[in-house]
Amino acid sequence: MSKHTPSPWAIRISESEIDIIGPYQSNKDICILKNSGNQEDISNTHLIRCAPELLAALKAIVEAEEIDLYVGDEWDNAKIAIIKAERI
Repeated sequence: MSKHTPSPWAIRISESEIDIIGPYQSNKDICILKNSGNQEDISNTHLIRCAPELLAALKAIVEAEEIDLYVGDEWDNAKIAIIKAERI
């Protein structure tokens, strides 16, 4: 079981910072990024905000016993990503 801040996470953007807070409406900062105003920063923020949901979806795929579709490097990479995400 991961010990990260529970989802959902939210984004709060000011002129100088982009904050990822969680759980939603808690005002607890998870990550604070400098707001340079470029689209890449905003896109990265959205990716970070979705991390708990992405991890849950990936774990559900790996844990599904009935799936024979995922084999080889992709399967191994999914397991490695889960281990990295849950590293304490």
